[in-house]
Amino acid sequence: MDSQKIQIFEIYDWWYEPFWYHPYFKMGIVFLGAMMGILTLYFAYKYFKLRRKIAPKSWDKALGELYGLKMSAFEDPETHKVFYGTITKILKNYLSKRYSVDLDGKTDQEVIDVLKDSALPLDLQEQLALLMRGAEGIKFAHQEGASERMRYDQLRAIDIVRNTIPVKK
Repeated sequence: MDSQKIQIFEIYDWWYEPFWYHPYFKMGIVFLGAMMGILTLYFAYKYFKLRRKIAPKSWDKALGELYGLKMSAFEDPETHKVFYGTITKILKNYLSKRYSVDLDGKTDQEVIDVLKDSALPLDLQEQLALLMRGAEGIKFAHQEGASERMRYDQLRAIDIVRNTIPVKK
């Protein structure tokens, strides 16, 4: 008897369809994804373009470091080794980047030998060899470097960097 009282009515002509099933929603998601992709590419392009502009050139960095050496900090004979160590380090870093040779961990004489086969002009090779050989005596043989000689070697190092800056065409 209870089974006769319960009746099920067929209501199949109306039903609920979720909004994410509609084609407009799907097209909107595709459109938003495409816009986000385009914006990501645009900002990545801007970032790398700006980063490339701001990145200092290796010669600018070397010149800045060489100009930044204060002679008053190297008045003590014990600090002359540090002065020449700094100059040779700056030149090694710069020349290794400029001429794409590995000068990291090389002695001053090895640097001279490696750069003989590079595109470094001969007159600059001679200047570099003179500077490196003079620096070896001060760094390792505990010779004193006169302040005039130190100024001259600083200007020589600056001259080497300036004369190796590529010319824009």
